[in-house]
Amino acid sequence: MVGSRRPHTKSRKGCRECKRRKVKCDEIQPSCFNCTRYGVTCHYGPDTPKPDEVWDPSADSTTSTVTAGSPAVEGNPACHSSAKSFSLNRPDSLHLGHAWGRDLELMHHYCTATSDTMATQEAARHVWRVLFPQEGYANEYVMHGVLSLAALHKAFLIPDRRDIYLTRSAFHHSMGQQHFTTLLSDVNVANWRSVFCFATMVIAYVLSMSMQPDDESEVKTTAILRTLELISVTKGVKAILLPFIPQLNKTNLAPLVTSVWLTPVDPLPDPKPSLEYSLIPSDVYNALSRLRRFLTEHVSLKYKGDYEKAVTILEVSAVQIAYADVNVEVGAILLWPFFLPEIVVSDIKDHKPQALLILAYYAVFVNALDRVYWFLRGWGRKLLKDINDQIEAQEPCRDLLDWPHRHICE
Repeated sequence: MVGSRRPHTKSRKGCRECKRRKVKCDEIQPSCFNCTRYGVTCHYGPDTPKPDEVWDPSADSTTSTVTAGSPAVEGNPACHSSAKSFSLNRPDSLHLGHAWGRDLELMHHYCTATSDTMATQEAARHVWRVLFPQEGYANEYVMHGVLSLAALHKAFLIPDRRDIYLTRSAFHHSMGQQHFTTLLSDVNVANWRSVFCFATMVIAYVLSMSMQPDDESEVKTTAILRTLELISVTKGVKAILLPFIPQLNKTNLAPLVTSVWLTPVDPLPDPKPSLEYSLIPSDVYNALSRLRRFLTEHVSLKYKGDYEKAVTILEVSAVQIAYADVNVEVGAILLWPFFLPEIVVSDIKDHKPQALLILAYYAVFVNALDRVYWFLRGWGRKLLKDINDQIEAQEPCRDLLDWPHRHICE
């Protein structure tokens, strides 16, 4: 329940180091998470530890702070609020103690399980399973992205250890972002492949927002705000990598694009292909036509073209999903934030009813992929509830909200 906290369970069998520091120990052996994180030797039992086995943060002058939770910078995929902030004692602690064992576990899980859940078509799965790790071997920040996704997946699969894996995921995401951020000002022919790989994983990390714990800060992070974060990151990736798209289509990374764009759009060979085997509702074309008519009547003449484009992009997404049948890639729901006009983004930020209404229709597309992609689980439902709380009482929008409600809540 939002606003409630998990009851604190006292650790009675924790390691000596956690007891000394008066923090909760996960009691995992041979090394608990806290000791692994700080690269110190983990001991269980009554023996007195040796002085050089005790970690003292005040005595270590090499402590560095990694802040990945700073306010998002518009259009910068490296700066978004999903990642947590960390104080990392000795940055190289990732490679010390038993941490390497944890990360070998994550790497094995990624290659044998996680990678195949990131796509439905085999060509795209090959990119996630083989090519991303290969880029990670040559670029450590990409490997951090790989391990971050693996930890997220394990957090989803093992609820009892959810917090531990979410923390590990945020740690790797933060570490990867440090180097990724330094590259954004100079993306070139030598590094664009690794930048593309990590940027793709950044989007996947943001898409997992429904898995993240509710924000307990004074300013609550709502589903609408998190969707705006996805839009910002997606547009940032577009701005950085758009010059390299022609090259991308000629490389072995191309399936990440070609598995989404299954038919040309200018012009569309069939503007309303059959949705018989599709994951999206069969009445989506009629619903979008009705939405278009409503927006034409309720949006000022100055911005009608922008809202017209926003609906058209949803129609294009529907066509691509129709051609994919049940093998739809998650990229199909990224087309909308990728091409969404800035005025509509601004109106969503201002919670204007017309903008939130079209966002509610987008939530239906997100919800349609809910059963396929674990990292989307529950996101469409949360988004619609947030939108509903904002505009349900407004008469002009109430009838138009019926369609999203029927396909998400029932």
